[in-house]
Amino acid sequence: MRVNKGDIDLLSIHQFFRNKAPEPSLLNLEYEKANNCVIGGTFDKLHFGHQAFINSAFNVSNIVHLCIMSDEGVRKWSKKKFSNRVDPFKERYEKVIGFLKKYSLTDRAKICKIDDPYSYAVKRETAFELDAILVSTEEIVLKRTIVLNEARESKNLEPLKIYRMPLIVDMYGKPISATRIRANEEIFFPKVESYRIRKEIIPLVREPKGELVDSPEELPKPKGPVIAIGDIVAKNLIRHNYPISIVIIDKKSRRNALEDYFLYLRKDNDIMDIPPFLPVINPKAHILNDAWTKIIIALFQRNPVVIQVYGEEDLMGFPATILAPDDTLIVFGQPPPWDKLVYFFVDEEKREEALNLLKKFAVVHE
Repeated sequence: MRVNKGDIDLLSIHQFFRNKAPEPSLLNLEYEKANNCVIGGTFDKLHFGHQAFINSAFNVSNIVHLCIMSDEGVRKWSKKKFSNRVDPFKERYEKVIGFLKKYSLTDRAKICKIDDPYSYAVKRETAFELDAILVSTEEIVLKRTIVLNEARESKNLEPLKIYRMPLIVDMYGKPISATRIRANEEIFFPKVESYRIRKEIIPLVREPKGELVDSPEELPKPKGPVIAIGDIVAKNLIRHNYPISIVIIDKKSRRNALEDYFLYLRKDNDIMDIPPFLPVINPKAHILNDAWTKIIIALFQRNPVVIQVYGEEDLMGFPATILAPDDTLIVFGQPPPWDKLVYFFVDEEKREEALNLLKKFAVVHE
């Protein structure tokens, strides 16, 4: 994927997202996770879609069985274009391991090499451990998963609970795929610099930036997308049936870990549709380039998205405000002494206010 490395005019970058942000939808809370979820693929080029897919699996399950197709399996099973350009298994494996280490997920992963899409969940001893599978919303993938469950039942194994995640798309609504990358197709994402807050402006950053309310019931009706920042805020909105487009969370409240949970869109019998959980590395007091990129990706999606921050989401309101289209409602928690919800609708004034404050940050050269 090519990421534009030229200078970006942050005041106009939101023009990318006119009429592109996800419509606000009702989300649901779930605390009961699967124990052993299996995911599979070639994981070639390990793009943003793969990142969301793998991270989403760890959100819905305690242990993830991450199955990577062997070189022999790619030759036999891959029907996609340019499959002769798929990286060797060793390279794909090493990139997956690197991703897991980056997000400290290695201890919850079981990496496996597979030669076909079925044996690991049907014939191997591991088939007895599994209770769930995460797949994409592609129709052919769901059909294959139903065949897999039928094969399990024929061997007196319980069918796997199916989680489904939509494909990650680019600014044109086209799914990001290894096939496109192998074809040398340009997949464009603007690059934004990384920032670190300076101590002297912390009091300015902590001042309320919008209207203060006590409950989601006092929030206005959305005029466009809705971005909820913070776990407690997101949970309160969901419990009050307030629709959301993008959720930004770090699974913590005031730096204390919360009881684990995940969000879903709907469930029908043994199929649960979940939003993508885009992972972001963002340390305390920073807004790294990856945070900007993941919000950009979230704004391109058709359905609600969760941005899961590994680190802290305290400053994510800056890129959200600067990038989001006009009339986006941004909601976050205002810490003590206020202890309230704060909200505002994005417009040029709010965007310039955020930009002027961002200019007081230090630029970080990664």
